[in-house]
Amino acid sequence: MAGCTQDEIFSSDKGKEPAGEGTAFTLIGLTSVQTRTSIGDKTGDIYPVLWSDGDALGLFSRTEGADIENVQALLSGESVGKNSGVFTAESVSPAKEGETEILIYYPYKMDAKLADNGNKITASLAVEQEQSKSGDSNHIGKYGFAYAKTTVNSTSKSAKFSLKHAMAYVKFCISSQELSTYKLKSVSLYDKETKTPLSGTFTANLDTEELTFESESNPYATVSLTTPELLAVTQEVYLTAYPADLTGKHIYVVVTLEGDNQTTVTIPILQEGKLLKADAVNVIVINDL
Repeated sequence: MAGCTQDEIFSSDKGKEPAGEGTAFTLIGLTSVQTRTSIGDKTGDIYPVLWSDGDALGLFSRTEGADIENVQALLSGESVGKNSGVFTAESVSPAKEGETEILIYYPYKMDAKLADNGNKITASLAVEQEQSKSGDSNHIGKYGFAYAKTTVNSTSKSAKFSLKHAMAYVKFCISSQELSTYKLKSVSLYDKETKTPLSGTFTANLDTEELTFESESNPYATVSLTTPELLAVTQEVYLTAYPADLTGKHIYVVVTLEGDNQTTVTIPILQEGKLLKADAVNVIVINDL
């Protein structure tokens, strides 16, 4: 995923840090090898990730004397579509003395909680995901999970952070001459044989940067298109999945098509598995379905 220079991190005028108003607290999200939410056009070996309208972070702190319990920080309008973001949170109360460590996670969930012991957050990755149309990746953020840490003092009005994405993003490029009159309805990634977890409930350890998967995790994940389009043109579909080492395994890409008379055709394609990397775009190309 893509980086930007230090000079580009501020969205406000002339590169100045946004001034705090009242009790508002500002977070400035950098994009290093880790940031967020829709995926821009590839430049060289880099896919830039862009903040989207409605993005929000969640903030926690275990520092004694701090009062930061799943506080929401909202993306500013000026940051939409950019690869750096300015977020504003209300009621952020760091400790009155010394430094306060703030745990940041994305996307914000109202019911998110830290574990009783350790900086762990339990969340879920939906097995059924939805994309509006071919090439539109604005949905990936709400299905992903990313996190960061930053440190502030009692007088701080802002802080910088850089997210680490825990999930793997899969980009399918699918086309067909033989089936060009059919529309692409959905794509699934499925480890039928060895049942490698690809979606479901997980716990992220923000200290060790490790993921653990619950017993109800699924060996597959599916993304459906709200507006299916003809396979005569290459369709680009984005799926969020657990990172996984699928090397040496036989993995199915299951493609579902829709005909003119609403008939449905499902085609399972056996593929040789590879490493499904976290914090990266993993591309699977099917040139002639």
